[in-house]
Amino acid sequence: MNLKQTSKEIGIRLAQERRKLGLSQEELAKLADSTNQSQSNYELGKRYPNAKYFALIANLGADIQYIVTGLRSINWHMNSLKNKTKVTKDELMDTLELIKTQGERGLELIKKL
Repeated sequence: MNLKQTSKEIGIRLAQERRKLGLSQEELAKLADSTNQSQSNYELGKRYPNAKYFALIANLGADIQYIVTGLRSINWHMNSLKNKTKVTKDELMDTLELIKTQGERGLELIKKL
């Protein structure tokens, strides 16, 4: 995978997370102490956000691991399950697979549920 392809994929996942948060590009840019143009460039894969940007959007509930790698973080999975009254088989299987790959850390998070 080349760098250009990677930046486009990060941009696509960033836009997905923004929509999941129910925010427009302008709203996220403001909350992330960025500009509308920068937000657009990030989502188009023309530029990479900096660490401050990622920290600010993480505080809003964005899954930074997913944005950067395409893999949902275990915390995201655990929070999404905790807030549901009914969990689908696929959601449960995805979460169990993630816990299996995360080892002891995953087991500790399960105990907190």
